[in-house]
Amino acid sequence: MSHAQEAAIYRHIAEQIVERGYDVIWKEHPRISTPFFPELLDTVGNVTADAGTRIMEANLPHIYPIELVVSRMNIVGCVSGTSAALLYLKWLYGIKTYTFAETLVPLMTGADILMSEMVKAHAEPFSTLQSLNETQTGIR
Repeated sequence: MSHAQEAAIYRHIAEQIVERGYDVIWKEHPRISTPFFPELLDTVGNVTADAGTRIMEANLPHIYPIELVVSRMNIVGCVSGTSAALLYLKWLYGIKTYTFAETLVPLMTGADILMSEMVKAHAEPFSTLQSLNETQTGIR
């Protein structure tokens, strides 16, 4: 998929996460060539006046996997498309994981489709991520 298509998907997901009351800690993929974070910061700025505190970039060189530092981060969940981090964070640290792989599948080919199927089998669909208020009060 093009960078523009991928960025549009990430912007939409970031907006939804913030609208549900969560803060976003963004970690670029280790093999990324053009970062997405600047676009996401602008997008979240359009949703909320406090974008600088609602979305931040992980303090980790982007070539390092998040699994190296996640145990020291106070996160309640991980949202990704098809990253193996969804599997590792769930299995190694018991972190809830959510995928939006279903959104990506029409734009994928080859091994990417296989990875999306693996992730969908082990991570919850992003649509099931409740708002922070619902989570705190136990409303389902």
